[in-house]
Formats: sequence, C-alpha cells, structure tokens
Amino acid sequence: MKFLSNAGEIFKGGEASILFFPFILSMSVLLIAYRLKFFRFPYIKPPFKLSFGYPVLLFLIYLGTSFVILPLIFFLLSFFITGQIKGYTSFSAEMIYWLNLLGILIVFGLLVGFCFTIRRDVRLHIFWGRIKKRSFSVLIKSFLMGVLTLVICYPLMALVNEVAGLISLEIWGERGVSQVAVKSLDQAWEYPLLFIFLSLSVVVLVPIIEEVAFRGFLQTWIRRYFGRMGAIIFVAAIFALVHFSISQGRGNFELILSLFVLAFFLGFIYERETTLWAPIGLHVVFNAVTVSVLFLEHLSETVQGLSIH
Repeated sequence: MKFLSNAGEIFKGGEASILFFPFILSMSVLLIAYRLKFFRFPYIKPPFKLSFGYPVLLFLIYLGTSFVILPLIFFLLSFFITGQIKGYTSFSAEMIYWLNLLGILIVFGLLVGFCFTIRRDVRLHIFWGRIKKRSFSVLIKSFLMGVLTLVICYPLMALVNEVAGLISLEIWGERGVSQVAVKSLDQAWEYPLLFIFLSLSVVVLVPIIEEVAFRGFLQTWIRRYFGRMGAIIFVAAIFALVHFSISQGRGNFELILSLFVLAFFLGFIYERETTLWAPIGLHVVFNAVTVSVLFLEHLSETVQGLSIH
C-alpha cells in the first residue's frame, strides 16, 4: 500500500507536467501506426516446429563463453603476467574492456559457426521466415521496416522510462544509473581505439547476437506453444530480465521496463515481417543512436575543455 500511495503522489505535483508531451507524442504515433494497419500480423501457416535443442545449444554457447572461456582467459593471462592466478583486479580497466570485446567476438564467431552447422531449412526459416524470394533488396526493405518500428516505439520507450524514473525518484529518492554496457563504453572513451572497436561491436555484433538468440531461436520455439503474441511477451520479459545487473542497483527498475518495451517491438516486427533482418535493423539503429549520443556528449565536453584552455 505504501508503494501505491507513494507512486500516486508522483502524478499530483508538477512532476506530472513533464509527462504530458511524451504521452501525447507516443499516443499520437501509435494511433497513426494503428490507422495505417501497422499492427496487423500476416496470415501464416502452422508454426515452424523448431527443436528445443537449438535454443538450448545456442544459450549454452553464450553462457559457456561468459562463465567458462572468458574467466579461463583471465586466469591464464593473470598467471603469465604475474606468475599467480588472480581475478579481474590484476588487470587494468583498459585490458578488461579489451577482453570483454574479445568475448563478444568469440560469441559472434561461435554463433556464425553454429548457424552454418544446423539444418539449412532451419537456418533459412530463422533468418528469412516464409519469404521465398531472398535477395539483398528484401533484406534492405526488412531492415528499414525495423528502423521505422524504432520511430514508432521510441516515444513510448521514453514515456515508460520517464514514468519509471519518477516512481523511482519518489520511492527511493534517486533516478537510475546507466546500463552496464553503456557505462563500460562511456569509460572506454579514454582509449580511442578501444572506444571505436567497442562501439562497432555494440552497434553491429551485439544486435545480431541477441536477435538470433532471442527472436530467431527462442521466440520461434516458444511460438509453437504460446502463439505469436504469447511468444513476443514471454521473450520480451526474458530479454529485459537478462539485462539485470546488481551493479545497476535500483536503476534496474527503469532499465528493465524500458527494455521490455523495446523487446516487445523487436519481437513484434519479427512476427510481422517474418524475417530476422527487421528486428536486427531496429536493434542496430537503437544501439547506434545510444552510441552517437554518448559520442556527442564526450565530444562536447572535449571541445569545451579545449576552449577553456
């Protein structure tokens, strides 16, 4: 009851006024999209029967890299450098970021290998759905549909993030912190070459990895049992919760809610277009916007620092 009473107080003061424009904008964009029949699913035949083993193997690759291969690399490097087996603290921040980048490259490489070793019909269905005319022009069209979806869902994401932020401020007295990945990229600014490679991995590799895993394999498998909308919601919840991190503290509240909205639209556009290139397009451009904002903020600070001197 205390949670409800505190949350209710948020919308009684001047704080609620800052929600007016995001609310009107998001509702207007969604209404226009609805009137243009954007939210209609195409008719499809019975769901593709994907074996449970595919998503299991894929997530084992990810977990194995994160919790076995990378820690092993850390320990071996620590032994060669110091003569002792130590943890992450034996490395500089720059080295840790380079090793994290190595982890992304390893996962991506294993993912590519995995996709080329599975049955051809499974691979084609994951990436192209029921589209028979597979071409570069179709890929670009699907990618751009993902970009359009970002335009539609971004105002709603901003609204949800702002509402969650106000609730967090009222209950805990503080707004959330940045996502771990964004914070790492922010701190990597001190190392230009590292920042460039990390940015490229966040914009290109990470979206492909996550879309193949979550939308491509997991959502395709779950669709058999829960239908399209059930699979979209279920996978969106898993996707959002996977980005939970203890270091984000109470910021998890804002981040998870916002990421759920993003993941919902990622799943929706996959079902609507039936190709993986659409959610990849949405995800790539979303991450590109995030990285660009971060880059411009640091660039502005650098320019201001130079002008002062």
